Amino acid sequence: MRIAVLGAGAIGCLVGGLLAAAGHDVALIGRPARLAPVVGGGLRVRLAGGRSIASRPAVYGDPLQAGADWGVPDAVALTVKAFDVGEAVRMLQDAWPAVPFIVAFQNGIGTEDYLAGVFGPERVVAGTVTLSATLQGGEVVVFNRSGGLALAPVPGGEEACRRLATAWTGLPVPLAVASHAASLKWSKLLLNLVGNAVGAILQWDVHRLFRHPLAARLEHQSLREAVMVGRAAVPAFIDLPGYPVRSFARLVEWLPSGLFARLVGPMAARGRGGKLPSVALDLAAGRARTESPYLHGAVAREAASRGLDAPLNAALASLIEELAANPGLHQRYRDQPEELWRFLEARGLRP
Repeated sequence: MRIAVLGAGAIGCLVGGLLAAAGHDVALIGRPARLAPVVGGGLRVRLAGGRSIASRPAVYGDPLQAGADWGVPDAVALTVKAFDVGEAVRMLQDAWPAVPFIVAFQNGIGTEDYLAGVFGPERVVAGTVTLSATLQGGEVVVFNRSGGLALAPVPGGEEACRRLATAWTGLPVPLAVASHAASLKWSKLLLNLVGNAVGAILQWDVHRLFRHPLAARLEHQSLREAVMVGRAAVPAFIDLPGYPVRSFARLVEWLPSGLFARLVGPMAARGRGGKLPSVALDLAAGRARTESPYLHGAVAREAASRGLDAPLNAALASLIEELAANPGLHQRYRDQPEELWRFLEARGLRP
């Protein structure tokens, strides 16, 4: 297949490199400065087990340029952040309005429904990546040994998912195919939530977070809310490549906070590979937008739509948006779990 990867950061280059390794004709579309090393020396994906995969994908700054030079793709792997999807859609409509398939790899909830409304559900497939990676020049470095890719259809997109899953066999990592996009994305959401909001506010990695009793308790309670809402929102949680999400959800529900931190914390830290979660990186960089509305914010919105309560997720999402809008305020909470606790208590919460 001819596959354009729109949003060629770490995950986009990872997806593109894996698809190129399986024999597909890949074009990476992203910021020219970031992709300059790939133009000069090609792309390399270094898996955690030591295997290194080299490829020479085409590289472009935008879809119009790619369309004029490289042509029309059979599929677009959309790997921009969720808050950039609207702009990406406008670019796709200008360059390739009739592209057969669009695979949405965004974290969080809501992207697939939006894309299905724009392009039609028969062209949209949900995707996710359970590999933690960073882009260093022209090399994608993968941290976790287990993980892979997964696809699932939106309602009405079953044939699109079947055709893509068939075409994408032969990847150098596992490829799973689920039955429902919503189950896929809510299952990945549970993984994305680990350490994300509390870690972003405190600027702590997952290992440090779970070693602090107060921070670990907040983390556990926010995950309990998410599991409760997710069970109401989707038919079931599903396991993803490298991650037994169903068992994880049960541990969230059953274990007391202290034991949860001791058992799950080290595993979560290994899965992150020492990286700060995405929201933490956005706040640290002073960016005005984060993925929080699509993560903890999505949990809170789904709860409200079903008459459920997820007040901790709502409060954390609200605080992150406030910190993104007012970077100077962040110093009050950085490395200060007690200050975060006081913020929550002032809003009537006692996690």
